[in-house]
Amino acid sequence: MISTLEDLLLLQSLLTLTILVACAYFLARRGLFRWTSAGFWSWSAFAVYFFLNPLASLYWNITHYRFYLSISGGLDHGAWIGLVALIGIVVFFVSYLSYSSHPVTWGLNSKYFTPGMKLIGAAFALIGIISFLSYRMFIGSHSQQFSIVAGRFIGQTTGYAYGAHMFIFFVIVSLLLAGERIDKVMASGLTLGYVVFSFLSIWSRFTTISLLIAFSLALTTLSKRKWPGVISLVAIFVLAAVLIIRGHNPLANGRGALDIVTSIPNRVGAILSSGDTAMLASWYAESYIKDEISGYDYGIPLLNYVIFGPIPGRIFPEKYFLIDWLQSIQKPVTDPTLVAAMYGAKTSLFGSFYAHGGLIGVILLSVFAGFLCRKLDAMLSTESPNLVKTAGICMLSILWMAWGSSDTWCLMTMGTLVLPAIVVWVFAPKSRGQPHIIEPSPTTASKSCANE
Repeated sequence: MISTLEDLLLLQSLLTLTILVACAYFLARRGLFRWTSAGFWSWSAFAVYFFLNPLASLYWNITHYRFYLSISGGLDHGAWIGLVALIGIVVFFVSYLSYSSHPVTWGLNSKYFTPGMKLIGAAFALIGIISFLSYRMFIGSHSQQFSIVAGRFIGQTTGYAYGAHMFIFFVIVSLLLAGERIDKVMASGLTLGYVVFSFLSIWSRFTTISLLIAFSLALTTLSKRKWPGVISLVAIFVLAAVLIIRGHNPLANGRGALDIVTSIPNRVGAILSSGDTAMLASWYAESYIKDEISGYDYGIPLLNYVIFGPIPGRIFPEKYFLIDWLQSIQKPVTDPTLVAAMYGAKTSLFGSFYAHGGLIGVILLSVFAGFLCRKLDAMLSTESPNLVKTAGICMLSILWMAWGSSDTWCLMTMGTLVLPAIVVWVFAPKSRGQPHIIEPSPTTASKSCANE
């Protein structure tokens, strides 16, 4: 039935589309096909990575898929991984729709931030701005004194210092959820500054897009609407297109950015078929390596990151000893073509699940992912305190990218985004077993007093 690469990609796209249409129907029936649900963002990621990219690649970038299939077992292996992807999508949504969602409160006795919580948030804002200026705008003294090798920081910095710029997400979202005009002005200023100056860094693409998504998620949650305004949608899509076209090359001036924007209509196909969203092609090669050369890793890398990853490398330099041990007993990949093809490649969360245990790994971990995504929805419930909502929105804003990356990357990035909320929670007043108290906001309370 499948005799050419064109047949494979067309069939992959049609089957994925059929499944996604059915899933959208069931999500809509449950009220979960909306901007503020993990189900929608997962659906969107699957649509881009497993439907739009293969379909667009048929016409604009088929050489990318042809190359990866040529080094990873050919059409038969490509058809197998395509089937596994479809199974993963179905299992995820069955799991996601099977779980109920209840408000998450973290035991807090106040819906709003107390003065002490705001003070801690201000400290994270300062740390985030310093990290942004040092490692994203490259004006700090440490900007060139480090390197990243195999995901590990080498030199005079740490992963915490480098990734702390994402603390700004927490600050912006918490300000927006406060609902006061001055808070919205500050949040808008921080967002504008982050987006504009991020263009000076060639490695800030996904965080820049995700910050705009977080901004729109916060406003949509605050207004209790299902979808954001048209302006927000256009801004997000235009920025994403510009950054994909720009790639990892710096923009010389504003004229270069304007030229990219005006070229978007003529480059839609190239954008959709770019290597940035060709996770399926990369998965062909990684799964071939796991099936034929190295064997599965049975979750050992993920376990290593969960247990020892939060420990700073300067305190525990050998914290990745489980990963090093696994690599020492697995058969190494010696084919230079495969090594080069997998350098920096992203294979999607399904790819990570497959690396842990093949099809069984995809099925089991997709069930778990569905459960976690429903818990993420619960964090954005109306009854949840603003601190919980802030943490949930920060994580939800990168879910589109998480599905296109590895589980270890997802763990580290979401951990960084939610760290300020965890620290604030430690010092926040708890209910001590009493029912969760939701008092009116200061603005609402003042209006009530005025009416009386």
